[in-house]
Amino acid sequence: MKKLLIVIICLVISICSVKAECTDTDILKWAKEVEVKFETSDNIPNAEYLYYLYLEPSRDDIEIRSTNSLYSGVTKGAVQENGRYGIASYIHFEEKTYTLEVYMKKDAKVCAGEQILKLRKTVPQYNSYSNTAYCYEYPQAELCQTMSDTDDLSQEEFIKQMEEYVEGQIHKENPKKENIILTIIFDYLIWIIVPVLLIGIFYKVRINKVRREKDAK
Repeated sequence: MKKLLIVIICLVISICSVKAECTDTDILKWAKEVEVKFETSDNIPNAEYLYYLYLEPSRDDIEIRSTNSLYSGVTKGAVQENGRYGIASYIHFEEKTYTLEVYMKKDAKVCAGEQILKLRKTVPQYNSYSNTAYCYEYPQAELCQTMSDTDDLSQEEFIKQMEEYVEGQIHKENPKKENIILTIIFDYLIWIIVPVLLIGIFYKVRINKVRREKDAK
């Protein structure tokens, strides 16, 4: 009976240890502030993946294990081409919801191996409009970002919005061009206009003088 009681007590202690919550104030404060950030690889030359999920603010003593709605397995975090530790993904043509489980590393100074929090992040499907001619000319447009959510945007509406965007860009650029033209006119044509006016005034005075001399005779 005593042996059975000792075994039960050991099992209870073991279970409580595995499920114990971290009480470190620094980690708890971080867990309340942390967010899942999203970054595309558009500005990373020769990036292997399309986008990255990472935690901000970051820590060096954590591990991330991720599952998502399009894949049944578990993905572990790794350092990616952007130099951040997080989860990377290829192109997907359906909305994708991630569940990120954050653990302290086994060699962490406090709460080693314990799960700290669980976070969710939904990522839109790949924006196929980003491959259009509009986006080739205006890659900075919001609708042209590789991971912009355009799922409910028809082709006609995309074209309409992009035409409005292009018109707005042209309108922004035109005043500068007009100012340049006015500067050229002022700087160069003034040297033509002023001499013509001076010559006109000279001849008008000369003609008036000749007329007065004739009238005097």
